[in-house]
Amino acid sequence: MALPFLKRVGNDYYLTAPQAVVYVPLYFFDNERISVVEGELCKTIGFIFIEVYKTPTSKPELWQIDCPLKLTIPFAESRKEKKKFKGSHEEEEYMAFVVNGDSLMFQDALNVQNGKNSELFLNFLLGGKLPDNLKYSDIANFLREVSSMNGTALGVPMSVTEAMVGEMCRSSKDIYTPYRKVAGQTGSDTDYTSIRIQELPRVTSTFSGLAFEDITSAVSVGCVAGKKGIKGIESPFEKIIHC
Repeated sequence: MALPFLKRVGNDYYLTAPQAVVYVPLYFFDNERISVVEGELCKTIGFIFIEVYKTPTSKPELWQIDCPLKLTIPFAESRKEKKKFKGSHEEEEYMAFVVNGDSLMFQDALNVQNGKNSELFLNFLLGGKLPDNLKYSDIANFLREVSSMNGTALGVPMSVTEAMVGEMCRSSKDIYTPYRKVAGQTGSDTDYTSIRIQELPRVTSTFSGLAFEDITSAVSVGCVAGKKGIKGIESPFEKIIHC
């Protein structure tokens, strides 16, 4: 973790600036496997923002961290804040953790990781919880890093993972359109929204959606798609029926 405001001591990293504030999306704490506060420690997945104060009165320098590891952050104080960081679609709620100068910032960051972290990050993707400021073009490479740094294999070819990312990331303006079809047209690489894998059938095929988990949602989405004139993908079962 080569950042100019950190000093490595063994497996730990200490803050060399007078103060820093670490921002973790509030919704991460809905699942304690993703983020949890234990006393004066925040244990979180490595999608965070850090504001670093070079002097006590200076304007903070913002850093976006996309680290494929679980991080343990000792803090002096915490609070809730609303922020709109660069690349975000709208203002979001964060937990803000204050770390004072010369204090431990990332505890045991270089400790041996394991397959549970790879599983956690993959479930993070499958659950549609990707932060909207993570660049679309970086997602597949990020998953490779998750596998490499945690010393595990995801168990599927990378082409399958890339195809999955290509379907689960939808245009933020039209959920029926995969973002890969409009990527690069808006001048932004974060203009997408990620959906849960359980939601995928209902936005690609109304018939498939009816056969999946939430029939009410599938009917609602199918009606909207029909009104917009959107033609879904014909499912294999529909092809059999038409025969």
